[in-house]
Amino acid sequence: MSLSNLLSLPRDLHTHPVGLPLYLKGGEEAVLILHGYTGIPDELSFFAHRLHASGFTVALPRLPGHGTEGVDFITTRAEDWYRKALDTYLDLKGQFHTVHWVGLSMGALLAILGMSQFRSGKLVLAAPALQVFDRRLFLTPLLRLFVRRMGKKDFLLEGPPEYAPIADTYWKYNWPIQAAELYKLQRFARRHLSNLTGDILVLLGGKDDTVPSSVLDLIQRKAHQCNVDSLTFFESGHVVLNDVERERVADAVITWLSN
Repeated sequence: MSLSNLLSLPRDLHTHPVGLPLYLKGGEEAVLILHGYTGIPDELSFFAHRLHASGFTVALPRLPGHGTEGVDFITTRAEDWYRKALDTYLDLKGQFHTVHWVGLSMGALLAILGMSQFRSGKLVLAAPALQVFDRRLFLTPLLRLFVRRMGKKDFLLEGPPEYAPIADTYWKYNWPIQAAELYKLQRFARRHLSNLTGDILVLLGGKDDTVPSSVLDLIQRKAHQCNVDSLTFFESGHVVLNDVERERVADAVITWLSN
């Protein structure tokens, strides 16, 4: 996006409180947590605080265009999201020898790219959007040429009332331009799976209606240099890090990272 377009963003643009990043100083190992597409840091704050309480230093950045307004979101691209992930990693790596990557959905794609480029620590992929049920994602490179935003039918907010401003500006709509950027990240991440080494933990939700369980087979086939562990939480949906089994999920990740 051009500098002139960025300079034309509204004067009252700001980050909503639930979109603010987290940095929790803890022990000598760091964990970089990356939220998903149209997501916000607050969705993963419970998970972040649990890791911090167990002794990790935790960084949970806000990806560009997220947590503010749709008019800001539409100015961002995959490169912006990955650049933010890299900058956060580099800051952590300047302070800590070991940096683990944890990504949810699109955040898992960013984590795959990051770990394939900078090999440090372990990799946790929560509901990784390497595959999705929604076949319309493949059409977004074409659809983006004609449509900027489409309203969703029968949208219902699922979450606390403080998420209402985020729902109003992000979740009530489909974003073909941004979804095409997500599709680009998906393709890059799939290609880079074979470059991964080390330990991977895949977390799946048994009631996930976004990412199919077959994504585990893809990771096991493509990340052939890795030790791949997996856990399925059968009562959880797509945001498996912050669903009904979030206590068990956090405990499992802490145990796995600590071993």
